Amino acid sequence: MTHCSENEVLILACDLPFLSENILKAVLKHSGVHDVVVVDAGSGVEPLCAIYRKTCLPVIEKQITEGNYKVTVLFRKLDVKVVYLELLSGPLNSNMLLNVNTPEDLKLAEMLLKQEKTE
Repeated sequence: MTHCSENEVLILACDLPFLSENILKAVLKHSGVHDVVVVDAGSGVEPLCAIYRKTCLPVIEKQITEGNYKVTVLFRKLDVKVVYLELLSGPLNSNMLLNVNTPEDLKLAEMLLKQEKTE
């Protein structure tokens, strides 16, 4: 974020294989107004599928300097808009924010992908 020339940064985790264009459009729709725009698929916010304004940087840096890495604490200090997946229109499902971090997660993702292909 420090080196970005834009006022907003889209942060995406590399382990979201089912992330959809619809989710990104919904996040982008709310950008420019809030410090953070983040998605919630029903099990809590996904801080690595969000837009952060550069104005967040001092708050983020201070919190890191203090050794506090909890996003929940950070979000209490900022103007955060939560985009709830269940309220969006279009082809959406809660698996769109599935993180693949373990071999078990990978097996689940592969199973879901096979199901999508058969539908």
